Amino acid sequence: MRKFIIGRTYNDFLKYLEDHPDTNVIEMDTVVGPEPGKALLTFLFRNCNLMIAFLIDNLTSQSVINVFHFLLILHYQQLQNNKSSS
Repeated sequence: MRKFIIGRTYNDFLKYLEDHPDTNVIEMDTVVGPEPGKALLTFLFRNCNLMIAFLIDNLTSQSVINVFHFLLILHYQQLQNNKSSS
């Protein structure tokens, strides 16, 4: 385990948010489905109460990495579209 999180609790997190109310927090979680291996990878944007979910094939770090790669590609494409329309 990383040393900077050893001994930290959820109450420490809540205290940090209380002390820094403008902090944007995105919570990531998984919801396991009835089909073996399938799951939802969810992101909750707390500042606007928006949740997005991605269906992943299995509960591996590579499945999560694949979602982040997908999001990076979408972001890059949006940047390219913005450049070409200017």
